[in-house]
Amino acid sequence: MRIQPKTRYIALGAVVVAGVTLVTAPLLARAHQERPGHRFGMHLGDRLASLNVTAEQRTQIREIWRQNQPQIEPVARQVVTERRTLREVIRAPQVDEAAIRAQSAKVAAAEADLAVARARVAQQIRGVLTEDQIQKLKDWQADVYDRIDMALERMRHRLAE
Repeated sequence: MRIQPKTRYIALGAVVVAGVTLVTAPLLARAHQERPGHRFGMHLGDRLASLNVTAEQRTQIREIWRQNQPQIEPVARQVVTERRTLREVIRAPQVDEAAIRAQSAKVAAAEADLAVARARVAQQIRGVLTEDQIQKLKDWQADVYDRIDMALERMRHRLAE
């Protein structure tokens, strides 16, 4: 049985969305959870260890997180809440396009607020790092993007089989 091209593209799109969700959901969940002894955002410690930050830099970065945590945590929680609601609307027995679009707009607004807050914190942290450390972070981010692209490409090839 041959799959129609339009159906194949719809399936590919669904798999790409699912793949991106599978790749990013654990990262978001980890970033947004609170564990005993950890405050929001303190998972940065793993990344800082690989940058060989000094004790003084580590103290400064922790202070930046402490100062920004009261603003970031509620925004991050709002993103999680709005995404959960969107998933519920998507999974409803009847497709309600207007409801999906309205909830998607709420998710986008919450994510925009979080992106602005994260950018401000990142700018402050970059002010503490050396140029070499900043370059290592950029290289790490490029590597993350490459891994996501490769995973999406592998999914695309698997669908084509």
